Parts: sequence; C-alpha cells; structure tokens
Amino acid sequence: MEVDEDAALVREAVALLRSGRLYGTSGAAALAAALLHCYNHATWRFDVTDLRMMDARLELLAWAVLRYRVAGHEPQHALAGGDAEFRPIVWSYGAATWCAPEPFQPHDKPAGWEE
Repeated sequence: MEVDEDAALVREAVALLRSGRLYGTSGAAALAAALLHCYNHATWRFDVTDLRMMDARLELLAWAVLRYRVAGHEPQHALAGGDAEFRPIVWSYGAATWCAPEPFQPHDKPAGWEE
C-alpha cells in the first residue's frame, strides 16, 4: 500500500473511534492503543499480540496505522485537525490508561546488576 492509502485508513480508524460505535470494546481500545503508540512510542506501549482482540477490519486499520508510522509519519498528521482532533478521540477510549507504561527510571537496575 502507498502512504496516501495508509493515511486514508488512519483517518478511517480515527473516524470509527469518533463514531462511538465500538466504545467499550477491547478491539477499539487496542486500536486506540496502536494509534497512541504510533503517536508517541516512548510514552504509550502497544503489544502486537493485542491484534488478536480485533476483528478483521480493525486489524487492517491497525496495520495501516503501524505502516504509516514506519513510513515516517505520525497518525495525527493524517487528520485535518492534527493533535487537537486526534488526542481527545483516542484518549476517550481509555487507552491512555490501558496502555500507559509502568513507571521506569533509566537508572533502575535489576537486583544483582553490576557495572
């Protein structure tokens, strides 16, 4: 697929979440997590095994989001409203807490770790 096709699928993913039709489903939360991960992978985690929670259409949309990011684009840039449009919609699915990383300090070392 081309980047323009993936951008259209990213917009479709966000529009689907905006519609509220899937609110409360694990598939929608997993799609929101994929979008958040591609938005800022250092803050939001996405486990590829979460694709199992999606039906075929949501999985296609999630893969498009991932391809779009691999191509060097961030999902909010596919939307006319950018961040202002992207964040409230995706965060409303609870993915902001569902996929939030565990607290980690770069200086934390496992027990027994030696320099």
